Amino acid sequence: KLEYLLQERRSIDTTNTSATCRASPIAFVGIGKTGSLFVQAALELFAHDQLLPTVNQTPASRPCAVGARMGWHHASAQLWRRAFDTAWLDAYTFAVVRDPWARLVSHWTFHLVDGSARRNPLDGGYLTDAQRQAARANENVSIAHFRSWVHHTRRVIPPDAADAWRFTTCNPHGNEQSRGFNASQLSWLVDEAGLLLVDDVFRLEDLERRWPELQRRVCGLKTYRDTISNPILRALDHSSGHAPYEAYFDA
Repeated sequence: KLEYLLQERRSIDTTNTSATCRASPIAFVGIGKTGSLFVQAALELFAHDQLLPTVNQTPASRPCAVGARMGWHHASAQLWRRAFDTAWLDAYTFAVVRDPWARLVSHWTFHLVDGSARRNPLDGGYLTDAQRQAARANENVSIAHFRSWVHHTRRVIPPDAADAWRFTTCNPHGNEQSRGFNASQLSWLVDEAGLLLVDDVFRLEDLERRWPELQRRVCGLKTYRDTISNPILRALDHSSGHAPYEAYFDA
């Protein structure tokens, strides 16, 4: 469905795609566990003056004005558009998505900590602290608990539940106020009618290959040609250090 929406949007996009960088305002929708911190850090470091919140500072466009509870980090496209209105339409907007199977495992391992370190683990209290500690110490135990948790969550939070987003994040960051926000990455990027709200969507797995496309739209990234391999940004990359995600699934 996402690919269809992208094709439909591109069919009416008459923007010049030459190699010249176009310094229009930019906005990035950072979906959780898709490499969003890396991209956001690159934008802040190399293109801060081009960011939409930088060039369009008004009381109405503050994150708190639309209920975004973590600044613009992890705010959905609906919240962005609600805050910036016509300025959103004039900006270059994009997001990064990830293989959903890999993303779920990344969420699981990232939140696999005890209650004293993080109050809201992804399992929502399904595991005891002792089980969580054992899973951190032994990945085979983690895999077994992950499979059990997936089946459990599917039963207690079906896809059509109002809080279905709990399947892929422990904190909706204010996005849950938008009807239709759920566990899918697509729900971060569309309006209530299902229309895509961003100009481009990049797959995390293809991001390095498609980085030159971003450089043509984000002037700061074009100036610093090695941004994709910048050691500062790489240090921010939250590697969970788990086995290949395929090992976590039994079917």
